[in-house]
Amino acid sequence: MSYPHSVIFIHYHLRGGGVTKVISHAQETLNKLGINSAVIVGEEPTIDFGIKNIGVIEDLAYSTNKPSYKPNQLRQQAYDKAKQLLGSMPDIWHIHNHSLGKNLTTPLLVKSLADDSQRILLQPHDFAEDGRANNYKLIKQNLDNFSATLYPQGMHIHYAFINNRDLTFMANANACKSNLHYLPNAVDFSSSNTAEELKLCNGKFFLYPVRGIRRKNLGEMLLWSSIAEEDDLFAITLAPKNQVAIPIYNDWVEFSNRQNLNILFDAGNKYDYDSLIKSCDSFISTSIAEGFGLGFLEASLAEKPLIGRKLPEITNEFEDVGVSFDTLYQSLNIKSEFIDIDLLQEKITAGIKYSYSAYELKISKQDYDDCINSTITDDGVDFGKLDEELQQALISKVCKDEKIKKEISNYLPSLTPAQPSTINNNQKIIKETYNLNKYGQTLLSIYENILNSKIKVDEEIDANKF
Repeated sequence: MSYPHSVIFIHYHLRGGGVTKVISHAQETLNKLGINSAVIVGEEPTIDFGIKNIGVIEDLAYSTNKPSYKPNQLRQQAYDKAKQLLGSMPDIWHIHNHSLGKNLTTPLLVKSLADDSQRILLQPHDFAEDGRANNYKLIKQNLDNFSATLYPQGMHIHYAFINNRDLTFMANANACKSNLHYLPNAVDFSSSNTAEELKLCNGKFFLYPVRGIRRKNLGEMLLWSSIAEEDDLFAITLAPKNQVAIPIYNDWVEFSNRQNLNILFDAGNKYDYDSLIKSCDSFISTSIAEGFGLGFLEASLAEKPLIGRKLPEITNEFEDVGVSFDTLYQSLNIKSEFIDIDLLQEKITAGIKYSYSAYELKISKQDYDDCINSTITDDGVDFGKLDEELQQALISKVCKDEKIKKEISNYLPSLTPAQPSTINNNQKIIKETYNLNKYGQTLLSIYENILNSKIKVDEEIDANKF
């Protein structure tokens, strides 16, 4: 196998979360083989994640500003920083989430590197085209030659995806299939055996070990809390750091306090994380969108049951290798009589209009009808499709009216935890399938493919086909 001598990783930041873990795993793999690596980010990390050799280019941090300098100037910054960190230019530039629209500088850097014959691995974990209309609009309005800039294509430019869903989207968008790779995350969850057991409640303790951004659907966790036993406790581990997400999160905290719900927010900054895991009766997940879906695997590795919502487009891949999620529900349908349907229809109409405009798509009456009919069905409305206002209105009704609370409790799916035998079997499969050694072998195989590729720029990927 042809190994690279050195690799540069690029991301907006190193904060607690999935991409940071991926970079850590990749660097660990390279270190074992004596391959030199470094990481360039847009801001100085405030926590030590064990990642070494870090450099900062501030222009790569989250920003909605359009760069005022030319791409080749930015490329030179990256070259200078790489030489400072590695002593020489890297063999491969491994760049994460360049096309997400969190920064308009990153795609310009990627395109400039590609045009300068640098060998590149692009690893998108999320897409602006996938429900992030504001990000997409920002990119489309500010990047010239949109598709070619955002998704350069060439024999020396490869893409890695954490799930087959995203890989298929890219393949359908005129991408060279031989340059697309499936690279599922490694999972190496571990917790301290010496962690203290906490007594935080007299009932059951449900832990949601995530950062409370919008897609985590916190309202659904609050709904379960509103119908749970009086002594039960629900906790979410981290508050968001994103300035857009913080006000939404804070509103949920204030709402929970007004309704006297037994919710512990930002628990990971109040208690030892390992102690929270050791003390909980079960993990819970109410997320409505994920990239890889690490939380679906970590519960079994922590020898805890997982309850809540499954995401077939993500969990199907895990189920295909034998992991069981039989106790999770696919939707949480609420009878229409408990929801302001007129207001919901207004919100759907406004949302469609905005999204289609942001994505520059033509809209028809049929589009409106299809979206409304898929949201408001004979079975009711999936709670996860409601916005914060409508979710809070329903939870308020449950908290104020015992009759409504009882009725909703009667027809919601049961939060039945998986049996210990299922958890043990899941753990065995996860350790065999998503271990760091397998991840490292796949990553190095992709690197070898890139090193053996010719330097040649091809037709751009058609981003409009996503």
